[in-house]
Amino acid sequence: MYLLGAIEIFLMYIAPEAAIFYSEDPLKAPVAMLNNMRVYGSAFLMLIVLVVFVGVRQVNKFASLFLTCVIDSILAIYAGAIKSSFTPPNFNTFTESESYNRLIVASACVEIA
Repeated sequence: MYLLGAIEIFLMYIAPEAAIFYSEDPLKAPVAMLNNMRVYGSAFLMLIVLVVFVGVRQVNKFASLFLTCVIDSILAIYAGAIKSSFTPPNFNTFTESESYNRLIVASACVEIA
């Protein structure tokens, strides 16, 4: 699960241009993203399997690298929380009544047309 989460963050926020599959149709974009995750997930899983099969001695050599990745991730979470406390993100959220009103207006436009 950590591997898939890391790949999702990589493909969506860090390097969206690294995607292999694209879709111009907005309805098929999630399918293209899933296919990208499958390809990258399989590649990284094979890399991890190779590291584990090489042996415990070599895994211990990579332990400091993995620990650094974990510490960097924790620091990134705290950095994001601190940044958001000073400049909160502006999400377009609607209350339930606003969403209901938009649905009524949209359905009225469809009935008129």
